[in-house]
Amino acid sequence: KTKAIKKILDGRCTEEAAMSGSRACVLTPHPKEFSALLANCGFEEYDTRRVIADRFSLAKEFCTAYRNCTLILKGATVLITYWSRKDNDVQVMFNPWGTAALAKAGSGDVLSGLACALLAQGYDATNAAVTASLVHALSSRKFESSWSLTPMELISRIASFNPAKSKSSNQVTPFISEEP
Repeated sequence: KTKAIKKILDGRCTEEAAMSGSRACVLTPHPKEFSALLANCGFEEYDTRRVIADRFSLAKEFCTAYRNCTLILKGATVLITYWSRKDNDVQVMFNPWGTAALAKAGSGDVLSGLACALLAQGYDATNAAVTASLVHALSSRKFESSWSLTPMELISRIASFNPAKSKSSNQVTPFISEEP
């Protein structure tokens, strides 16, 4: 019996995953990449400003069309969107715990790597996306400067991340599942 290959694709590779039919597919675009993904998948063409303004509805529309994908739409508040077979509807979760320090080249690659590592450990796509996003965000809160966090420094914060000892985690409520 052949198992479905788990995938995580970032940047411009996301169209392949969306159309592949893989059950364990995590996409991690930022708004500009999501704009290109929407256009390449047959949606209207949206500029980045419109994607940012309408990201909730566009993410839901995308995951309705591509039910095999879990979407981590990066931004000031991260959206994690997926098709729930249980609810027969799209579910959206919001992660507001990141910092401006994550708005740097390479931090999205760290997020993708986290999700990939979790998929390799047997997490399903949605739980990998949620866990990776939360660890990524909370680890960024350990850094004092918002302008000079490098991917390697973020990785070192993640490597030492312990939710039980994190000041931030004591104040974290579970992801918000409704539009704010």
